[in-house]
Amino acid sequence: YPKKDLHTLICYHPKKDTHTLICYHPKKDLHTSICYHPKKDLHTSISYHPKKDLHTSISYHPKKDLHTSISYHPKKDLHTSISYHPKKDLHTSICYHPKRT
Repeated sequence: YPKKDLHTLICYHPKKDTHTLICYHPKKDLHTSICYHPKKDLHTSISYHPKKDLHTSISYHPKKDLHTSISYHPKKDLHTSISYHPKKDLHTSICYHPKRT
């Protein structure tokens, strides 16, 4: 099984739903996330980590809009992301990265 390249994020949106992200880090700098929202749609995001602590992701929602999120990983296990949806509003998600073994 892959080591340090596959992880699961559990994200909570204060006024929305909790969702799970499955992310794959092939080179530790670029990863693809598959996100499932309990009452919404699946979407795929492509993120680039230039310095491994700050990254920008561009996500596409099948029936919605493109959005950009800026996330900061202070300790690589907990991070906050701020996302903007063109036709919606800003939201903040707090994500936890379970320790990789």
